[in-house]
Amino acid sequence: MPRIHLSIGPVLADIPRQTPPRRSALLPNLASLLAPLATALTLFAAGEPTRICGQPPTPAPLASASAPLASASDRVSLLASGQFAGDRLDASGLPGLVETGVPVALLGGFSGLEYTGQGHRYWAITDRGPADGAATYPCRFHEIELALPPGSATSPHASPLGITPKLIATYLLRDVAGEPLSGRSSLLPKSDAKRGTRFDPEAIRRQKDGSLWISDEYGPYVARFDKSGKELERLSVPAKFLVERPAASRDDENTNNATGRRANGGFEGLATTFAGDRLLALAQRPLIQDSAREGLSFHGVSCRLLELPLAGNAKRTNASKPATTTDFPRELLYPLDLPGNGLNEILAWDQRHFLVIERDDAPGAEARFKKIMVCDLTGAENIAGIERLPPRQSPAGVKPIAKRVLIDLLDPRWKLAGAAFPEKIEGLARGPMLPDGRRLLVVGSDNDCDPIEPSRFWLFAVPSDL
Repeated sequence: MPRIHLSIGPVLADIPRQTPPRRSALLPNLASLLAPLATALTLFAAGEPTRICGQPPTPAPLASASAPLASASDRVSLLASGQFAGDRLDASGLPGLVETGVPVALLGGFSGLEYTGQGHRYWAITDRGPADGAATYPCRFHEIELALPPGSATSPHASPLGITPKLIATYLLRDVAGEPLSGRSSLLPKSDAKRGTRFDPEAIRRQKDGSLWISDEYGPYVARFDKSGKELERLSVPAKFLVERPAASRDDENTNNATGRRANGGFEGLATTFAGDRLLALAQRPLIQDSAREGLSFHGVSCRLLELPLAGNAKRTNASKPATTTDFPRELLYPLDLPGNGLNEILAWDQRHFLVIERDDAPGAEARFKKIMVCDLTGAENIAGIERLPPRQSPAGVKPIAKRVLIDLLDPRWKLAGAAFPEKIEGLARGPMLPDGRRLLVVGSDNDCDPIEPSRFWLFAVPSDL
């Protein structure tokens, strides 16, 4: 506690010498002398500058350099929200209905978001479409606009502003031979030399030259496309991520493979480093060999993050031939908070930190875990040489990715939880800088191409350096 230096000499000097008064007369004078001291102590306790007995004011104590600052989570604000109606059509102009009866041109199923670098416009990638891979749904991505009203980033609001997303364009995906890519799971490879045309787009990231990296959950693969949707190249991945016996049925694929990604558990997230020299591909679930089988289900707690170098990848154009572990510098371990959780996105936020969506599979009021984590890869150990991870705990002696909660979407602070809250939170995009020095983070939902469920967006202001 700071010391208070009192100087009462000048006050005593102003009292004229006289015959000592009776004790009863002295009490009022003593009270008047002590009054300034009592006032000073009151002000000090309140943290106010103090002036004692005519002396210059004592400054209020400064905050200690070691005092804790507000956490990054405390400096996050929800600015706005908006949605596309579930029955909205996209700009593809595709006619007719898919096998399940919904329009071929249905807009939705957004599994990934990316900032275009222009104004308020974003890329939104649609996954394999309705009916969980049972429909012949042409793969596509969209250009959309999510514009904040002027001044909304700095003006306080009791609740988030409502915005109206705008659809700009739709682009259909085609493979290197120009064949359309489809979300239908039964379009399997006919041989090792020729890939099938099935594709399950999950994440989208912009390359510096304007081309787009898109992850495929079926392979899993990572492919580069031009802005028209034509595939340019496809990166191969280590054999441990691939299944030997692809199948149209999820249960068949899981039952007939001893290694590789689980069905519908491949590369759900994709990030590019700030330097642009590496891609990070994040598996949604632990690999089959990193899990314990429980009937047709699995139990696992460790997901792998694969680092893909963009220079020196010897097999960049031949995804049918698996790469060896030595082709890639690192695989890192992401420990799930709960065994049933999955991962849905990874986004480079600053030079050191990445954001990851970790969530449960419960919708609405049943949801218990919908969080955006801040991850630091610094110090995480390479697990590429570990062929199998323990299914019920992290491997002993291995340092995983460090993580902490940035945004708990079910926190009452945001007023989002409840019956209408979507099951699948899947998109993250790092938007433009805001006037107050924070940066816009766009969060999106995947409505599974359900015509009665909207595609939702939330726009948060987040510290630019975490």
